Amino acid sequence: MQKLLMAVAPVLCLSLLAGCETTVPDPAKPVVTGDACGEEDLPLLFWLDPPSREAGERLSLYPYASAYPGMMEERPGGCIGKIDIMPEEALVTVERLEDGTPYFVIDEAAEPRTIRFEAEFNGERSIYGEFNIVDPVATPLVGYWAQRPEEGECVPESIIRELSFFGDGRFSLTWQPFEAYRDYWGDYTYDASSGMLTFDIKGNNFIPEDRQDGVVRLEGDTLTFVDANPGTKPGVPACSVPFTRKR
Repeated sequence: MQKLLMAVAPVLCLSLLAGCETTVPDPAKPVVTGDACGEEDLPLLFWLDPPSREAGERLSLYPYASAYPGMMEERPGGCIGKIDIMPEEALVTVERLEDGTPYFVIDEAAEPRTIRFEAEFNGERSIYGEFNIVDPVATPLVGYWAQRPEEGECVPESIIRELSFFGDGRFSLTWQPFEAYRDYWGDYTYDASSGMLTFDIKGNNFIPEDRQDGVVRLEGDTLTFVDANPGTKPGVPACSVPFTRKR
Protein backbone atom coordinates (compact mmCIF):
# COMPACT_ATOMS: atom_id res chain seq x y z
CA MET A 1 0.00 0.00 0.00
CA GLN A 2 2.85 2.30 0.82
CA LYS A 3 4.36 4.02 -2.31
CA LEU A 4 7.84 5.37 -2.76
CA LEU A 5 8.25 9.01 -3.75
CA MET A 6 9.70 9.05 -7.24
CA ALA A 7 11.77 11.90 -8.59
CA VAL A 8 10.21 13.82 -11.45
CA ALA A 9 12.58 14.25 -14.36
CA PRO A 10 13.02 17.84 -15.53
CA VAL A 11 11.34 18.85 -18.78
CA LEU A 12 13.83 19.47 -21.56
CA CYS A 13 13.05 22.27 -24.01
CA LEU A 14 14.56 21.86 -27.42
CA SER A 15 13.03 24.95 -29.05
CA LEU A 16 15.59 27.47 -30.27
CA LEU A 17 13.01 30.25 -30.44
CA ALA A 18 11.51 30.32 -26.96
CA GLY A 19 12.44 29.59 -23.39
CA CYS A 20 10.82 26.94 -21.25
CA GLU A 21 9.00 27.22 -17.94
CA THR A 22 7.64 24.49 -15.70
CA THR A 23 4.64 25.21 -13.50
CA VAL A 24 4.99 24.19 -9.87
CA PRO A 25 1.56 23.39 -8.32
CA ASP A 26 0.51 25.56 -5.38
CA PRO A 27 0.93 23.40 -2.24
CA ALA A 28 -2.30 24.87 -0.80
CA LYS A 29 -4.56 24.25 -3.82
CA PRO A 30 -5.91 21.03 -5.38
CA VAL A 31 -5.35 20.38 -9.07
CA VAL A 32 -8.19 17.84 -9.36
CA THR A 33 -11.80 18.49 -8.25
CA GLY A 34 -15.35 17.24 -8.72
CA ASP A 35 -16.32 13.78 -9.93
CA ALA A 36 -12.69 12.85 -10.64
CA CYS A 37 -12.19 12.60 -6.87
CA GLY A 38 -14.70 9.73 -6.59
CA GLU A 39 -17.77 9.01 -4.48
CA GLU A 40 -18.40 11.52 -1.73
CA ASP A 41 -19.80 9.29 1.01
CA LEU A 42 -16.97 6.78 1.56
CA PRO A 43 -14.59 7.18 4.51
CA LEU A 44 -11.17 8.51 3.52
CA LEU A 45 -7.73 7.76 4.94
CA PHE A 46 -4.05 7.78 4.02
CA TRP A 47 -2.84 4.62 5.76
CA LEU A 48 -3.84 2.02 8.35
CA ASP A 49 -0.81 2.54 10.60
CA PRO A 50 1.10 5.83 10.98
CA PRO A 51 4.35 5.60 8.99
CA SER A 52 7.74 6.66 10.33
CA ARG A 53 10.33 8.84 8.61
CA GLU A 54 13.68 10.27 9.61
CA ALA A 55 14.69 13.93 9.53
CA GLY A 56 15.61 14.92 5.98
CA GLU A 57 13.22 12.43 4.35
CA ARG A 58 9.94 12.88 2.46
CA LEU A 59 6.51 11.29 2.77
CA SER A 60 3.94 11.27 -0.04
CA LEU A 61 0.21 11.61 0.62
CA TYR A 62 -1.91 9.17 -1.37
CA PRO A 63 -5.59 9.22 -0.28
CA TYR A 64 -7.70 6.07 -0.17
CA ALA A 65 -11.43 5.45 0.13
CA SER A 66 -12.47 2.54 2.34
CA ALA A 67 -15.96 1.04 2.29
CA TYR A 68 -14.97 -1.59 4.88
CA PRO A 69 -11.80 -2.63 6.79
CA GLY A 70 -9.11 -3.83 4.40
CA MET A 71 -10.73 -2.36 1.28
CA MET A 72 -8.48 0.44 0.00
CA GLU A 73 -9.37 2.27 -3.22
CA GLU A 74 -6.84 4.90 -4.25
CA ARG A 75 -8.03 8.42 -5.06
CA PRO A 76 -6.09 11.14 -6.94
CA GLY A 77 -3.56 12.89 -4.74
CA GLY A 78 -4.32 16.06 -6.69
CA CYS A 79 -7.74 16.20 -4.96
CA ILE A 80 -5.99 17.23 -1.73
CA GLY A 81 -6.05 20.96 -1.03
CA LYS A 82 -4.79 22.88 1.97
CA ILE A 83 -2.96 20.88 4.65
CA ASP A 84 -2.71 22.07 8.26
CA ILE A 85 0.23 20.60 10.19
CA MET A 86 0.29 20.30 13.96
CA PRO A 87 2.34 21.45 15.71
CA GLU A 88 3.10 24.38 13.43
CA GLU A 89 6.72 24.55 14.62
CA ALA A 90 7.44 20.95 13.57
CA LEU A 91 9.82 21.89 10.69
CA VAL A 92 7.65 20.04 8.19
CA THR A 93 6.52 21.68 4.94
CA VAL A 94 4.33 20.63 2.00
CA GLU A 95 5.28 20.48 -1.68
CA ARG A 96 3.65 18.81 -4.70
CA LEU A 97 4.59 16.55 -7.55
CA GLU A 98 3.73 17.71 -11.06
CA ASP A 99 0.48 15.68 -10.96
CA GLY A 100 -0.56 17.60 -7.84
CA THR A 101 0.11 14.83 -5.30
CA PRO A 102 1.36 16.51 -2.10
CA TYR A 103 4.26 15.32 0.00
CA PHE A 104 5.78 16.31 3.30
CA VAL A 105 9.36 17.55 3.41
CA ILE A 106 10.92 16.91 6.82
CA ASP A 107 13.69 19.35 7.67
CA GLU A 108 17.12 17.98 8.59
CA ALA A 109 16.79 19.70 11.96
CA ALA A 110 13.36 18.22 12.80
CA GLU A 111 13.23 16.46 16.16
CA PRO A 112 11.57 13.07 16.81
CA ARG A 113 7.87 13.53 17.47
CA THR A 114 4.38 12.66 16.25
CA ILE A 115 3.03 14.95 13.53
CA ARG A 116 -0.73 15.33 13.12
CA PHE A 117 -2.37 16.95 10.14
CA GLU A 118 -5.69 17.79 8.52
CA ALA A 119 -5.91 17.66 4.72
CA GLU A 120 -8.74 19.22 2.73
CA PHE A 121 -10.13 16.82 0.12
CA ASN A 122 -12.11 17.92 -2.95
CA GLY A 123 -12.85 21.29 -1.36
CA GLU A 124 -15.41 19.99 1.17
CA ARG A 125 -14.11 17.08 3.27
CA SER A 126 -11.16 16.61 5.58
CA ILE A 127 -8.81 13.65 6.02
CA TYR A 128 -7.00 13.43 9.34
CA GLY A 129 -3.72 11.61 9.72
CA GLU A 130 -0.48 11.38 11.62
CA PHE A 131 3.07 10.13 11.14
CA ASN A 132 6.18 9.87 13.28
CA ILE A 133 9.56 11.50 12.90
CA VAL A 134 12.07 9.06 14.36
CA ASP A 135 15.73 8.91 15.32
CA PRO A 136 17.11 5.60 13.94
CA VAL A 137 19.74 5.49 16.68
CA ALA A 138 17.23 5.88 19.51
CA THR A 139 14.58 3.61 17.93
CA PRO A 140 16.49 1.11 15.75
CA LEU A 141 13.69 -1.46 15.53
CA VAL A 142 11.23 0.86 13.77
CA GLY A 143 10.14 -0.70 10.49
CA TYR A 144 8.54 -3.82 9.05
CA TRP A 145 10.13 -7.22 9.57
CA ALA A 146 9.44 -10.78 8.39
CA GLN A 147 10.89 -14.26 8.66
CA ARG A 148 12.29 -15.38 5.32
CA PRO A 149 13.40 -19.00 5.62
CA GLU A 150 14.98 -21.00 2.83
CA GLU A 151 12.68 -23.41 1.00
CA GLY A 152 11.80 -26.31 3.26
CA GLU A 153 13.36 -24.70 6.33
CA CYS A 154 10.02 -23.89 8.01
CA VAL A 155 6.44 -25.07 7.68
CA PRO A 156 4.63 -22.28 5.77
CA GLU A 157 1.97 -21.90 8.50
CA SER A 158 4.67 -21.25 11.10
CA ILE A 159 6.34 -18.30 9.35
CA ILE A 160 5.72 -14.87 10.90
CA ARG A 161 5.27 -12.72 7.81
CA GLU A 162 4.87 -9.32 9.46
CA LEU A 163 6.34 -7.90 12.68
CA SER A 164 5.90 -4.14 12.75
CA PHE A 165 7.51 -1.61 15.08
CA PHE A 166 6.13 1.93 14.90
CA GLY A 167 7.74 5.23 15.79
CA ASP A 168 5.22 5.95 18.55
CA GLY A 169 6.22 2.86 20.55
CA ARG A 170 3.58 0.46 19.23
CA PHE A 171 4.02 -2.94 17.59
CA SER A 172 1.92 -5.58 15.84
CA LEU A 173 2.64 -9.20 14.90
CA THR A 174 0.91 -11.33 12.28
CA TRP A 175 1.58 -14.79 10.89
CA GLN A 176 -0.53 -14.38 7.77
CA PRO A 177 -1.33 -10.71 6.94
CA PHE A 178 -4.74 -10.19 5.35
CA GLU A 179 -6.29 -6.75 4.95
CA ALA A 180 -6.43 -5.19 8.44
CA TYR A 181 -6.00 -8.45 10.39
CA ARG A 182 -3.35 -8.69 13.14
CA ASP A 183 -2.70 -11.56 15.57
CA TYR A 184 -1.64 -9.44 18.53
CA TRP A 185 -0.53 -5.87 19.13
CA GLY A 186 0.32 -3.29 21.78
CA ASP A 187 3.31 -1.28 23.01
CA TYR A 188 6.94 -2.33 23.11
CA THR A 189 10.17 -1.33 24.86
CA TYR A 190 13.66 -2.18 23.65
CA ASP A 191 16.91 -1.75 25.57
CA ALA A 192 19.72 -1.57 23.02
CA SER A 193 22.44 -2.16 25.63
CA SER A 194 21.00 -5.44 26.93
CA GLY A 195 18.90 -6.44 23.90
CA MET A 196 15.84 -6.86 26.12
CA LEU A 197 12.58 -6.66 24.15
CA THR A 198 9.30 -6.41 26.05
CA PHE A 199 5.77 -6.52 24.60
CA ASP A 200 2.87 -4.94 26.48
CA ILE A 201 -0.06 -6.55 24.64
CA LYS A 202 -3.13 -4.33 24.35
CA GLY A 203 -5.31 -6.44 22.07
CA ASN A 204 -5.33 -9.65 20.08
CA ASN A 205 -7.05 -12.14 17.84
CA PHE A 206 -4.61 -14.84 18.92
CA ILE A 207 -1.84 -14.99 21.57
CA PRO A 208 0.38 -18.09 21.65
CA GLU A 209 0.74 -19.74 25.03
CA ASP A 210 4.54 -20.00 24.62
CA ARG A 211 5.09 -16.31 23.83
CA GLN A 212 7.62 -14.62 26.14
CA ASP A 213 9.67 -11.45 26.40
CA GLY A 214 13.45 -11.70 26.36
CA VAL A 215 16.68 -10.84 24.61
CA VAL A 216 16.96 -10.19 20.88
CA ARG A 217 20.03 -9.45 18.79
CA LEU A 218 19.96 -6.66 16.20
CA GLU A 219 22.59 -6.76 13.47
CA GLY A 220 21.85 -4.28 10.69
CA ASP A 221 18.67 -5.45 9.01
CA THR A 222 18.62 -8.80 10.81
CA LEU A 223 16.74 -9.35 14.09
CA THR A 224 17.31 -12.62 15.95
CA PHE A 225 15.18 -13.73 18.89
CA VAL A 226 17.76 -15.14 21.32
CA ASP A 227 15.66 -16.17 24.31
CA ALA A 228 12.64 -14.03 23.53
CA ASN A 229 9.84 -15.97 21.82
CA PRO A 230 7.10 -14.44 19.65
CA GLY A 231 5.17 -17.69 20.01
CA THR A 232 4.07 -20.50 17.72
CA LYS A 233 0.88 -21.49 15.98
CA PRO A 234 -0.95 -24.53 17.42
CA GLY A 235 -0.10 -27.82 15.77
CA VAL A 236 2.94 -26.64 13.79
CA PRO A 237 6.65 -26.58 14.71
CA ALA A 238 8.21 -23.20 15.48
CA CYS A 239 10.04 -21.28 12.78
CA SER A 240 13.20 -20.03 14.47
CA VAL A 241 14.90 -18.23 11.59
CA PRO A 242 15.80 -14.54 12.15
CA PHE A 243 13.66 -11.64 10.97
CA THR A 244 14.73 -9.46 8.05
CA ARG A 245 13.76 -5.80 7.69
CA LYS A 246 11.28 -5.51 4.82
CA ARG A 247 11.35 -1.75 4.16
